[in-house]
Amino acid sequence: MNRKPGNVQGAGICLLIGGIFAILVSIGVMFFSFCLWIVYIYGFVAGIMALVRGARLLGECEGTGNSMAAPILLIINIINGDVVGMVLGIVALVLLSDDSSRRYLAEPGFDSYGS
Repeated sequence: MNRKPGNVQGAGICLLIGGIFAILVSIGVMFFSFCLWIVYIYGFVAGIMALVRGARLLGECEGTGNSMAAPILLIINIINGDVVGMVLGIVALVLLSDDSSRRYLAEPGFDSYGS
């Protein structure tokens, strides 16, 4: 078992914080728009996916597969006004695109969709 690179841990923390902010921003958008801005649902989905992926990156499992979708979802969540999530998504994307992170996440032994 290889040691987890610091970039993977940093990306996991960015995704956890970004997911929490995405959910909070979505709740705020929902209340302030009186549910008329229906795109707030995207923020909920992006936040939950970022939380799940961040928790998996911080866990003990190796080879979690492609982890690029959650940071991209956080970046797109700028449509709800989530600037913090956009910045954290960009940082997580840069951290996960490093060679050591790619090698670690590509290791066999763990399916990214199941346990």
